[in-house]
Amino acid sequence: MPAAINEPRRGRPQIYGEELLLQDPSEPDLEEITTMVSRKGREYRVLLQRWNDVIMQGSKDEPTHEHPFDLLRVTVTDNKGKAVYRRPLWVMIAGAKRREVRSKDAQIAYRRRYDIEHFFRFGKQRLGMVGSQTCETRHEENWHWIGILAYNMLYYARSLAKSTRYPWEKKKISVLSSIERPSQVQRDYNRIIQEIGTPAPFPKPRGKSPGRQLGHKVGARPECPVIRKSVEKEENTQGSKIKKRKRSVPRRKKGDQPLMRMRRIWSKNRPAPMRC
Repeated sequence: MPAAINEPRRGRPQIYGEELLLQDPSEPDLEEITTMVSRKGREYRVLLQRWNDVIMQGSKDEPTHEHPFDLLRVTVTDNKGKAVYRRPLWVMIAGAKRREVRSKDAQIAYRRRYDIEHFFRFGKQRLGMVGSQTCETRHEENWHWIGILAYNMLYYARSLAKSTRYPWEKKKISVLSSIERPSQVQRDYNRIIQEIGTPAPFPKPRGKSPGRQLGHKVGARPECPVIRKSVEKEENTQGSKIKKRKRSVPRRKKGDQPLMRMRRIWSKNRPAPMRC
């Protein structure tokens, strides 16, 4: 905790005040009790305890003691008063306007973090958000936006999805009636999009593309410098020199077999590797 402002005295002013132990903290500055309803319909009691203006021990390079924050502890219990989770949840609220953030809003915002993590996992595995390989940052950002739009379409089509199972699955898959999983919606999306239809006209043949004009020249991509991690740069008064590291090779004894070295063999007709 920050130190209280006392009368000026000799020496460096005191920065840290009373220590706040997470195992046995002092009385909170603000305490609030609210309720939480799970997806299965169970109601839990949530105790929110908040300590304002807390600082961490800093150093010369990392002056964390100059940035105070509010510390929030969340304890969830059932109707019988038994803790639902083994340990309480600690949330840090930082920023100049941290007092404007209510404790309940901070707890709800942190709970949505798990949905965000699930989106990244589902987008990488099922929506191909990491399947595009390009050297242009703008193209990669556009591809990510396509994945976000696809996930948004699955979200709005969740009420139209039906339980769908693969041929090798014996038991029927149970789908939640209120909030369907995106993987289940993706299974049944082929039927949904056929019922919705599309406003686009049917494709028609328009002939072959003329292609590039005669004499057109495509600019070469600039070559990037090769970065070698096995060298050390040493600067001196005359200029910069590159000193290679010496690899320690064990000495061969008499009668040992020759060492096998792996080499890459390039065929004559094989094209040169593409530069990024």
